[in-house]
Amino acid sequence: MNSVPYEARLKVDIRSESEDELTRLESALRECIAAGVRDEMDSARDRSKGKLEWKVEPLGSRPGGELASDSALLAALRAADEFVGNQSRIERSSTDANIPLSLGIDAISIGAGGSGGGAHSLQEWYDSAGREAGLKRVLLTILGISGVAEEKPDENPDESRSFSCRHCLSRCPRNRCRILRENELGAKSSQHELLHSRANLHE
Repeated sequence: MNSVPYEARLKVDIRSESEDELTRLESALRECIAAGVRDEMDSARDRSKGKLEWKVEPLGSRPGGELASDSALLAALRAADEFVGNQSRIERSSTDANIPLSLGIDAISIGAGGSGGGAHSLQEWYDSAGREAGLKRVLLTILGISGVAEEKPDENPDESRSFSCRHCLSRCPRNRCRILRENELGAKSSQHELLHSRANLHE
């Protein structure tokens, strides 16, 4: 049995990291709809029942943006990945990071550990095994970008040589981590040296 619907609706999701491209795509969509309606009406044999009408109603607008390749936030994430032994890749997607990125604020959206599949479907699943590594990764990224491990000028120019410290994810002069202040010696200094020794054993 054939039937002619009284009304039809279509939901279209347009995505791009460029606002100009989003505007161009929206204009192209409107032009295609108008052309389709016009062609259908031109070929109609009986127009006594009325004519086709159309309208576009925006459901929402999430602005686009892009994170610079030399972003300090991205560098902190990569350092955290290296520390926990995680391999990640950069992808473009529509996430909560869109708003700050559109305002010129560095932002990323990362997983919190575990594994899953079938996103946005009835078969979507999640396994929390390994979630602790993801949470460590989130915390290390926050610490790396917060300035907690920020390097300070060395008071002794003869010992100003520094190297990359995997323990505090920063430049660590004289094997001395920023988590332990430079003026804290004795037991804390020995403890820090032990932490570095353990880190070296795992490298």
